[in-house]
Amino acid sequence: MGRELRLDFTYEAWSGCRDKPSVRLVSALMDAGPGDRLVIEGEDTVMPFTLILDTLEDEGFEYDVEERDDLVGIYRIVAYKKGS
Repeated sequence: MGRELRLDFTYEAWSGCRDKPSVRLVSALMDAGPGDRLVIEGEDTVMPFTLILDTLEDEGFEYDVEERDDLVGIYRIVAYKKGS
């Protein structure tokens, strides 16, 4: 079994940070190996849900949406790197 990487794209986590959420996402995806698990929690105002799903698909990840609230704009996604 691989590593577990956690990404927090909530306003609270990013309010004082100079790092861009999109850079952090791409960096984590590039660093992930086969069998690694990414747990992504966030808010649409920080990192849009659809952008994350599109990026995961483009980078060859399978994912499960464990939580999604369109009204509040929060989500929790668990993604796995495809391959052996």
